[in-house]
Amino acid sequence: MAVVDRKLSVSEEFVVSITTSDELFPGKVQSIISKPISPLMTPSTSDILLEDNSEDEQQKSKTTKKKYIKTMDQEKVETEGGRVKETGRGNEIEGGKAKETRKQKQEDELRLKAEQKKREEEQKKQEAQKQKEETRLKDEEQRRQKQRRQDKQKQEEKLRLQEEQKKQEEEIRLKEKELRRQKEAEIKRLAEETHKTEERNKKDELQTKQDEENRSKEAELMRLQEEKKTPK
Repeated sequence: MAVVDRKLSVSEEFVVSITTSDELFPGKVQSIISKPISPLMTPSTSDILLEDNSEDEQQKSKTTKKKYIKTMDQEKVETEGGRVKETGRGNEIEGGKAKETRKQKQEDELRLKAEQKKREEEQKKQEAQKQKEETRLKDEEQRRQKQRRQDKQKQEEKLRLQEEQKKQEEEIRLKEKELRRQKEAEIKRLAEETHKTEERNKKDELQTKQDEENRSKEAELMRLQEEKKTPK
């Protein structure tokens, strides 16, 4: 039995039934199958090269020596003439690696898409909150402006009413003043007219008295003259 070094691979060969020309293992190799190992398993650091020792040296020289060499990329079978025959093992490993790479890439893409979607949703959420806050602030500002306009209108209306009341009071004051003036003027006119009437009456009385005195004097004078004319 010969032992050769090998490189680490992502698969491990499991020998189902091994028989050799050895005293310990008489016979021939019956079958060998391959089974992928788990990434958590640590493969051994050497490969066992199994050869059929039941044949003699001459038969060996005529028989193809097969060496199973496992690498990270492919499995090759070395023949006696130095030619190398590739088996499908390497392609399977390469395909598995490519499939695993594609799967990892897809998972990364899905993860990145999920993260991007999450960021976009978070951004949309933040934008919605920002827009909601802006709307709330805008509504509050509109309410404040409306309240200011209403307060201003109320103040203006109050001032207008005050001015109107003041104007009405001034008009009433002026009317009352005019009425007082007219009343005073009427009183004055009546007083003057009364005074004039009294003066006229006094004058008339004096004139009447004077006339009576004059008539009385004339009558006395005529009487005296008559007496003179009459003889004694």
